[in-house]
Amino acid sequence: MAHTLGETITLYPEQQAAKELALSWFENPDSDPVFRVFGYAGTGKTTVIKEFVEEIKGKILYAAFTGKAALVMRRHGVPASTIHSLIYKPIIPEEEYFKEVKENFQLAREAGNREASKELSDEMRKCSALSFELNDESPLNSAALLVLDECSMVNDEMLQDLLTFDVPILVLGDPGQLPPIHGTGALIAARPDVMFTEIHRQALDNPIIKLSFLARQGKPIPRGQYGRSSHIALADLSKQQALDFDQILTGKNATRRNWNRRMRGILEYKGSYPNPGEKLICLKNKKSLGLFNGLLVTVKEILEEYDRFIEMTVATELGTDVCVRTHRAHFDEYAKPGLVKSLQWWDFQDSEEFDFGYAITVHKSQGSQWENSGFYDDKFLNWKQEERSKWLYTGLTRAVETVTLMS
Repeated sequence: MAHTLGETITLYPEQQAAKELALSWFENPDSDPVFRVFGYAGTGKTTVIKEFVEEIKGKILYAAFTGKAALVMRRHGVPASTIHSLIYKPIIPEEEYFKEVKENFQLAREAGNREASKELSDEMRKCSALSFELNDESPLNSAALLVLDECSMVNDEMLQDLLTFDVPILVLGDPGQLPPIHGTGALIAARPDVMFTEIHRQALDNPIIKLSFLARQGKPIPRGQYGRSSHIALADLSKQQALDFDQILTGKNATRRNWNRRMRGILEYKGSYPNPGEKLICLKNKKSLGLFNGLLVTVKEILEEYDRFIEMTVATELGTDVCVRTHRAHFDEYAKPGLVKSLQWWDFQDSEEFDFGYAITVHKSQGSQWENSGFYDDKFLNWKQEERSKWLYTGLTRAVETVTLMS
């Protein structure tokens, strides 16, 4: 970070140059609408942005792709929202009609009428389908600048929607992270206008930045305490520590399933399938329901169980409740490894796909952050040093306050 004398911040020369370049971009009406500031954790890009926005007259808005990332920004004093809530408005179905359909569904289920239950549950899913449209009255209309963080998941369609508001967008990016699961994000595909690579000495006092620096350099991370963070042997992890994690990250799907099995055991959940209160992760986009790959949800109510599907209401991390029909296959996979791969795409055609979400892969964690995370190094990508370094770096920097690295 920059030098601090009381309330006065003195920027390093490269930071001052970046600030001036950003101001020049902002003041020039013919500039590209997007200005990209990229840098590794600890290089001071946030400090530069803070100094830059101090000189901007007018309303400045902040946003991130996921609710988790926006929440982290708010906890650090930045009034951020999700991009979805900022520029879209939901097309809400008739609430009274939905209640009526749900009551009829419950009556049909109690009467044992499976055919009527199925028809009514289909109608419930249609009713709860949450679609969105561009919000013409978005606060972005009156903003002077939009600052986007954790935006690697923004696709071309969303970027075009953002640009319709004709507001300059300053984007923060981190080249040390893994690329998005499906291709390259629209906002990080282009060459950055500013690129910070040097980590300043003071930043290395932050344990997470120190750990991520070692990971990015491909250096070993010795076991031990790093401030409130640590690197421990997996055998030394207590049940309470595991329960205290906001999220557990790992590399391989087999390892992820082992962790999910372990956490369900600690929480004393019974059976192979989700119970009310359980944490799940969405595995497939479904725009009509407001679902996307990597979205975390909590089960609110099990509505009906069929041979291949389970219908339930879930609360998403975006603050919406959705009726979903999830295929059983991903839950059966725990007892029958290889089952999902043996099925064809049409087996999943009329359903959503979810899995337990106590542990997720680092790839699925992109765009999100958690205050206290557990990160199990299962030697993922051990044979590809450059990709492994990015994987470790991405996993470690998903933590905001503390991370427990386990191996």
